[in-house]
Amino acid sequence: MSRPGLIYLLLSTSILSLPLVAPLAAGEPLDDLEAAIPRSAAALIQLDTAKTAALAARLDDWSAQLVWQAAGPAGAAAGNEEPAGDKWVTSIAQLIAVKQRVDGRLAELLDLRTQCSGMRDAAARHEAVRHYLMLASQLIDISGRLRYTTLDALYRVPYEAGGSTEKLETVLDLLSRQRSTIGATAIAFVLFEPAPAFGLPRFPESLQRKALDVMDASGSAELVPPLAAFLQSQPDAALALQAAEVLRKIGLPQSARPGEDPDAPPPAITPEALRDILRSLDLTGRGGEADNRRQELVAWLESRSEHGVTGETFRVNGFDVKSGDWLLMKNPSPYNRFTDLAPGLFTHAGVVTMETGSDGIRRCVLIDLPERGNHIPATNLDAYLERTVHYVFLRCTDTEAARHMGIHAAKLIGRESQFDLNFRTDRVRSLKGRPLTAETIHTYCAGLLLLCAQETDHSRQEFFPITERVAGGNCAANLARLGLSFGDDFVSPTGAVFSPILQIAGRRESMYSPEREIKDAIYDDFARLMVEHNLRPSPDVYQSLRQQVAALAKNQPWLARALARANNVNEKMDLESAAKAAAVVETLDEIADRQMDEFLLAIDALRAGTDENIAQLDEATRRRIQEARTRHAEVFRQWSEGKLSPRQLRQQLLHDVVQRGCDELQTRFFPKE
Repeated sequence: MSRPGLIYLLLSTSILSLPLVAPLAAGEPLDDLEAAIPRSAAALIQLDTAKTAALAARLDDWSAQLVWQAAGPAGAAAGNEEPAGDKWVTSIAQLIAVKQRVDGRLAELLDLRTQCSGMRDAAARHEAVRHYLMLASQLIDISGRLRYTTLDALYRVPYEAGGSTEKLETVLDLLSRQRSTIGATAIAFVLFEPAPAFGLPRFPESLQRKALDVMDASGSAELVPPLAAFLQSQPDAALALQAAEVLRKIGLPQSARPGEDPDAPPPAITPEALRDILRSLDLTGRGGEADNRRQELVAWLESRSEHGVTGETFRVNGFDVKSGDWLLMKNPSPYNRFTDLAPGLFTHAGVVTMETGSDGIRRCVLIDLPERGNHIPATNLDAYLERTVHYVFLRCTDTEAARHMGIHAAKLIGRESQFDLNFRTDRVRSLKGRPLTAETIHTYCAGLLLLCAQETDHSRQEFFPITERVAGGNCAANLARLGLSFGDDFVSPTGAVFSPILQIAGRRESMYSPEREIKDAIYDDFARLMVEHNLRPSPDVYQSLRQQVAALAKNQPWLARALARANNVNEKMDLESAAKAAAVVETLDEIADRQMDEFLLAIDALRAGTDENIAQLDEATRRRIQEARTRHAEVFRQWSEGKLSPRQLRQQLLHDVVQRGCDELQTRFFPKE
């Protein structure tokens, strides 16, 4: 079986992860949610965020129920009549339409961001912004969940087609009309040899052309790997030409940057490789137009191969980015709720710029300031974006200011850096207008944004109009125990969202995943405990020893250098504070990762089949399955007795592993008095 066929076969089973709940009226959950979403910043003050969270959860249940009712095998198993294939298509159309409405409401909410920052009353503005962040997080989450459910539904399409390419064509027509990004990702299998389990004949070229049309309309970066694989599989010449054009429209990866981080993912296809593929195409009998298209593409690829990015923009994920743009990213983070404006929509940030490498190739890169390292890195933008599932590009409306920020960002590449454990920006202000050749950039990720912004004619308040402070309760005292603090002039990646001079230049749709839900939930509970209880760091033996060595290093430069090299940080950093913080964060990460791994192991173990099925496996696998079933005995009992649907099984396991993780971190760091 081909790799794409295997992936789709494995993932198609997740379509059965649906709740056995009473059906809801088609428009009811979404209508209620839309009605609850404020249309002005002032109305945000009175927003009931608990109500919108409950409505979003109902919409998630409704979408899953819709797919369950349309699923032939699942519906039949529940005693329902197996529906016709067109009912399945209708359900997909409903899902896509619902998601588009949610995304529309999210876009409208994003338009309200500058209204929030423009409110004069400080207390009202603060409350409006807090509710704004909560609601935006809820809409981003439900959008990602709807995308996940739609993907599940679309992965069933080959089976629902029942061997009919006509039904597949109907779905492709629907996806093309709806310009569905997730739909384009799900139907990429049409480009490849059908998996035997699908029961479909070899896909005709007409169907493959339609699939490429869908991809062309979606513009999603997720399509780059399958398009690259298709082009490298020696397809029909006309299809290869069309695929190359789609790839260019979405965004062709750049060649690897000299000195690139060895852990950075290699490009799915390089300009040189695509050029060579197009040169080898036999377009005999395809007409002059096809050859002209090929020549135009080859000329562009030769320029990209020889010179790199030659214009002012770089294409990625179906839109253009420019030097000076800000990239805001959201990934699971324990710092996401440590300020009075929580939850943070974004947890990390960087600045886009252009760089000509030692090989003479001009590339679009991102500079950021990670916690580890002692120099400001630059990474190919397209490679960097593979690290995050949700991001937004912001662009300054003043083109001259944006240009200056891009120029300044380029000057920062390779400069000595020191991550600021106190999250202060006064050190950044002191660098304004100064040459940086001999300076250490002592700041954090959002401070890097400010470092570029202050070289423009605009004030800091224009870029970061919302003031943030450390969260209440015991949070400040607990952070101090780790040597951490938030300066009075703290700015965050989320704060930039409310800037009146920054516009959204592009964003990636969010995507739900159970693993991400586990990490987010455990990190969020840690933040809650930091506010409500007293932190008692409990380092292990290695962490305690590291802290002791760090304390000794204060008066021993050679020891500080050795310790800094061993931990990949700047030797000028407060190594003792860094060691204290690392001991907690490392342990927190271990707890979250352990529960994430437990979930993945448990869900496979509980669904592994009967004892007869398990008996055919090797001894180590059998032991892992039995241990997991023992740890989750009650869930396994309900599952074995048919009292849980696969989706309910997933939800129950998620609840259990999150609760275990939260219990573990409370025992470790916040023991009862």
